[in-house]
Amino acid sequence: MKKFYKILCIIISLIIVSILVYFGVIFYNVFPKKRVFEDIKIYNELIQDVVFLPKVGELNNYSDLNFKYTRNKGVFSWYSYILKVTYSESDFKVEKSKIDENYYFDKNFSDVIEVDTFKIKLLDFEKYELSYPKYLAFVGVSESTNEIVYIYYKDEDLDTIGDSWEEFIIENCNW
Repeated sequence: MKKFYKILCIIISLIIVSILVYFGVIFYNVFPKKRVFEDIKIYNELIQDVVFLPKVGELNNYSDLNFKYTRNKGVFSWYSYILKVTYSESDFKVEKSKIDENYYFDKNFSDVIEVDTFKIKLLDFEKYELSYPKYLAFVGVSESTNEIVYIYYKDEDLDTIGDSWEEFIIENCNW
């Protein structure tokens, strides 16, 4: 009889541990965990599938680079890339002129999004195989700081961006 109780206690303990592990895994995956990476070394690796974002070697004579990769893991996972490139005044004028030559902007969305000192435009959905609101890409310039910003956002579960593009870029893209 003692042996039976011992086996029963072991079985009940294993069931309780299994239930705790199961709920721990669910808890881990349900609640988002936002992580931010700012290491420019991983930028070229991350953007391999995002062909419209420039590689670091294509940026020409920049004076500073700031990169932010935000990844939110959980049931509703998403990620964003923000690359800010600072130029001297003369190099900025050259690089700014290349933006209209190298990028196609969405014709249906003619608004300019203003965030801080940046004037940001949405890239063309068809040309870059983007999809509102799940896959979005932006390019913007700041005349006052001589910076160009490139933003990419991907969230396959997103259904709407809300009322304000500015808020979306600040909050969802982790500006």
